[in-house]
Amino acid sequence: MSSSNMVNTLMEQIKHVLLRLIKYSIKWKQPINFSKTNWILFYRQVVPLIPNIVCERPNIEHVKKFKYLGTILDAKLSFTEHIDYIEAKFRINMSIYKRLAPTRMMSEQINYKLYNAFTRPYLQSILNFFPILSLTKQRQFEGINRKIFKPIHQ
Repeated sequence: MSSSNMVNTLMEQIKHVLLRLIKYSIKWKQPINFSKTNWILFYRQVVPLIPNIVCERPNIEHVKKFKYLGTILDAKLSFTEHIDYIEAKFRINMSIYKRLAPTRMMSEQINYKLYNAFTRPYLQSILNFFPILSLTKQRQFEGINRKIFKPIHQ
């Protein structure tokens, strides 16, 4: 199937599913907030054909990225936006560790507690898609993880 035929077929299926969803929401009195409803087309093409989806309401907005369960997804599933977000969080945590490391109040046990509370959750958010990242991005995160462990172990 050509990409234009595939997109048209998908668009018709989406409209059918949306109509069923609207009927369900009316029947069970659970309104859909269309201002918070948007859609994304995941693709590998350079310039894909992006259709308009209209279903008894104004157009449903097309987005190129969104945050779902804490993970930022983009249209090409490159995870670049999410990786940049995680790196920013790591930089903030590193500056905190570096400021606190020279103080006498910090011990390795306290450093581990801080790591588990503030840094580890971000690192674990990457584990879901770490195997499909390129080797350079995997090594990049391994390097970031090593940088964080240096101030922890002092």
